Amino acid sequence: MHNILNIIGIAVIGNMIAYWFLPIQSTKRRFIDLFSKIGSFHSVLDKALNCSKCMSFWVYLIIYHNVIGAALCAFIGYVINFTIDKIQSWYEG
Repeated sequence: MHNILNIIGIAVIGNMIAYWFLPIQSTKRRFIDLFSKIGSFHSVLDKALNCSKCMSFWVYLIIYHNVIGAALCAFIGYVINFTIDKIQSWYEG
């Protein structure tokens, strides 16, 4: 049970880091822009830090060192992101 809560919690944190939690977005953008002179690394960093699946995967992997759990966390992060997008489009439409 504890492991499932960790996976879901980190998937939510991955979504928050990627785009949902607005107070950190400008700092994250400045951090990514520091690497603009490195070209392709800037692009990879931009994609990794702005992708809920990637953030969920890497945060879980860094904390728990478990690839299978990280993959499951990335999937849950995707489902959370998909759900947020559908709810937002439902409210807009």
